[in-house]
Amino acid sequence: MISTREIVRPALALFLPPVFVVMIVVPLAEAIIRGHDVLTQFSQLDLPLSLAEPLLLTAGYVIGLSLVRSRLNPSVFRKRWLHLAAGIVSIIVLGVTSVFSQGAHLPWIISACVVAGLVTALMFFGLRTAHRVATANN
Repeated sequence: MISTREIVRPALALFLPPVFVVMIVVPLAEAIIRGHDVLTQFSQLDLPLSLAEPLLLTAGYVIGLSLVRSRLNPSVFRKRWLHLAAGIVSIIVLGVTSVFSQGAHLPWIISACVVAGLVTALMFFGLRTAHRVATANN
């Protein structure tokens, strides 16, 4: 079985960096495409929330991986590209959620971040291992 340290390490080293990069690149690209001042765009961001969202996504990701820890296939879990892709997909899931929750308060935003990370972990590792176990038993 995979240990907690083995779950947290790829979450921090492989999942978190693309989340931070995408959260910086998207507002920057939007400002450049629309012809807005980049510094003004970044000054309008809520800095504590912008730093907390990636950490909350990562917390949800670790929770999701911990839920399926006993069923994780070590060879699949060690594939680096799955963690990188999960980071990018978690931002997309959070973005879609935020479109439908405009004007939400802080508890909703925190919950949405954690759930987006959790759902992404289950999508990439929970469903993948469940399928492999089901086909191995048949």
